[in-house]
Amino acid sequence: MNVEAYLGSMEATSRQAHVEETEKSAVLWVILLIVPVVDAIAGLYILYFLTVDFFKHERREDGMLADAAQALSAVGATFIFNRYNGIPHRSFVLYLILSIVTFGLFSFYWEYVLIQDPNNHFNNHIQFEDALRQSISPLLG
Repeated sequence: MNVEAYLGSMEATSRQAHVEETEKSAVLWVILLIVPVVDAIAGLYILYFLTVDFFKHERREDGMLADAAQALSAVGATFIFNRYNGIPHRSFVLYLILSIVTFGLFSFYWEYVLIQDPNNHFNNHIQFEDALRQSISPLLG
């Protein structure tokens, strides 16, 4: 039962996440949003990283879940998880242009998906954590 390759891949993915997924200071961004002129640039940057970061995070997490499934399979456990409502790739530039062209109307939809995507993502966490628990319970006796 060789699970080292899968565990090594998961560890590498975790290290990559720690490098790329840095915490953003909420206090700093609120202060930047208060300052005139800077607020527009800060607001665009916030929209950018909210649009892009969760998508990247979820793809990275999907890779880790696939490695976990392979590692568990190697020790005789079955872990199956299918994400049904994953975060789709959204183009920041396209959403920005659509917001400008529609005089801000599209930005309501943009804000909606920026709130809904993390909600769906964390609901998926509940599902895969339950599936993972059920998969490893037989291994623990």
